[in-house]
Amino acid sequence: MRYRTKPEYIDAEPYTTGTEDGYKTMYCNKDAPGVLYDKKTEWSDTEIKVPYINTIYGTELINKSDYVVNLPSGERIIIHARELEQKYERCDE
Repeated sequence: MRYRTKPEYIDAEPYTTGTEDGYKTMYCNKDAPGVLYDKKTEWSDTEIKVPYINTIYGTELINKSDYVVNLPSGERIIIHARELEQKYERCDE
């Protein structure tokens, strides 16, 4: 059998400071800042604060290019910009 997703309307806004639920302390190597670790080690010694939201899937870290989505059920999730552009089209309804 073949299926397709039903039309669904979501409210999605680009992440801005103030929409997070908090900040998590993470660690990275100053030479490779894109890789994050939960604990400080000899190769990940630079402390940074990363925004997060609590979702139905647990705590999710937010990237600057992510969208915070308010689902019709009232729950919030994060969708990466590329995924949002592939799965949804903008509408003004």
